[in-house]
Amino acid sequence: MRSPLSQPSHEVLGHDFVYGELLIGDRGARTKFLTEYKVMRQAALVANSEVVEFVRHHKINGRGIGWIDAHLLASAIVASSSIWTADRPLADVAQDIGATYRL
Repeated sequence: MRSPLSQPSHEVLGHDFVYGELLIGDRGARTKFLTEYKVMRQAALVANSEVVEFVRHHKINGRGIGWIDAHLLASAIVASSSIWTADRPLADVAQDIGATYRL
């Protein structure tokens, strides 16, 4: 049986920064997962200068999210997508800007 990640999905987007975070934390156990993650449809990267404007426009500085989170949010908005996260500050900001995943 093939992993669901090996099938292109129109419901889930990957992101290069998430891949990088998974790669940095990998101690060999995620090698297959990382290979499969790369075949997922990827969200477009947003330029740093555009993320700066995005942060300023939405007034999300000082709200407890990191720079990578801001990039993920900007990419989600560009892709007309949403963020699915258990991270409370990221979920709160995503909800405020209309990028919250809902079941």
